[in-house]
Amino acid sequence: MKTLATIILNYKTADMTCRSADLALAAMRGIDGILVIVDNFSDDGSIEALTEWRDKHSEKDRILLEFSPTNTGFSGGNNIGLRAVDAHYYVLLNSDTLAREGAFAQMLSVAEENPRAGLIGPTLTGEDGAVQISRFRHFTPLSELINASGLDVVRRAFMKSDIPISTDSAVLPGWVSFACVMLRKEMIDEIGLMDDGYFLYFEDSDYCRTAQENGWSIALAPDAHIVHLRGGSSPVKSRAAANKRLPAYYYASRARYYRKHYGFAGYVAANLLWYAGRVLAHSKRLFFKQPSKVCDRTASDIWITQYHAQQDPHATT
Repeated sequence: MKTLATIILNYKTADMTCRSADLALAAMRGIDGILVIVDNFSDDGSIEALTEWRDKHSEKDRILLEFSPTNTGFSGGNNIGLRAVDAHYYVLLNSDTLAREGAFAQMLSVAEENPRAGLIGPTLTGEDGAVQISRFRHFTPLSELINASGLDVVRRAFMKSDIPISTDSAVLPGWVSFACVMLRKEMIDEIGLMDDGYFLYFEDSDYCRTAQENGWSIALAPDAHIVHLRGGSSPVKSRAAANKRLPAYYYASRARYYRKHYGFAGYVAANLLWYAGRVLAHSKRLFFKQPSKVCDRTASDIWITQYHAQQDPHATT
């Protein structure tokens, strides 16, 4: 029988993590496996809360708690979980997700039917059942032009660089959301763990890209439903929606991605295309319309690198 390890990364969301873990364990019934919860140095009482929850749980023998001595970010924290146990498959599960009955079994079925699929993505929905976009094209410098302009005409002109893939599209994804994803151990053994140089964001696209470059593919499990509460485990989405300044680690990850996959020249090109997009956005004024808004201080923050993020006072806010 194939074994499964489900990994949930906790950072100051103990109550949410326990709720997610309860449903993950329910979804794992009938599957040989273990649930691993990694606390990413929450330092807020999470360790005590998670330990108490585990000790009282009827399936405590299937629960492993790992405690990181530092906050290693999304990649680093999940890598701790991946190293902790040996299994045929691993599910990375955000603490702001709720696994529906049969979801993991559906993902395992798809994985077994597609032996070169190293990553399997489920269907993500809101609590209301509405399907969320969870499949994407890879980031390119032209993506920055599209996003910064906010103009449909630009998006249509460079559609192959538009990141989101609509839920009714047959386009194969470059990457899938790591709010929930299944990873095959054979793939991990071949390409390695996730790049923990990313603190948060862009690591999912990076890892999918690395897998594809090594001959692995992405498969979709449309009948596996995972509720994603969105933003419950990270402040970035809520800050972006309010056009507030994003944490420095977001831009540091963005810089790492572009420099890793497009070189320094590609990183500079991405930033210059972002500026070109803002120029186009302001062309709306010619038609008496306000340009689309962007997050505060983006024009300067896009030059933040990992070094700058370590020095920046807003790095983890």
